[in-house]
Amino acid sequence: PAAAAADAWLCNRHRAELGAATALYAIAGGAPRPSRTKSAAATHLEPHVFGAVVAQALRGAPADDAATLRALGIESNRVRGEWTGVSLKRHLDLVEALRSAGVGGLAVASRYLWETATSKADVLAFYRGADALAGTGVDIDG
Repeated sequence: PAAAAADAWLCNRHRAELGAATALYAIAGGAPRPSRTKSAAATHLEPHVFGAVVAQALRGAPADDAATLRALGIESNRVRGEWTGVSLKRHLDLVEALRSAGVGGLAVASRYLWETATSKADVLAFYRGADALAGTGVDIDG
């Protein structure tokens, strides 16, 4: 029974991490690559907003998700006033996929950031966005 429970836990953990990965990545020819499809929520998020979305997922306060996303400028079919065609529900699904994966979701999000960042400034913006929402008080500028 203990082994079966451990197997079930591990299977669920991998399932959650796979959910986070499929929210951010496309599988083409067997190799995962950051999704660029216009229907994916993450493709419309600037690095600082993506950082805040990841921080929201890690905070574990699902009741606040929609209000937090709206405060970040994410609405149904719009991000910061720009038309995206991506529903608020799809953005909420991204938050939930990252939350369900826990630390694994953070690892997937970090890899996605690393592969999509065009400069060090993008990486710093991600962390600033996460810190602004999480309110850690850590001085990330040194």
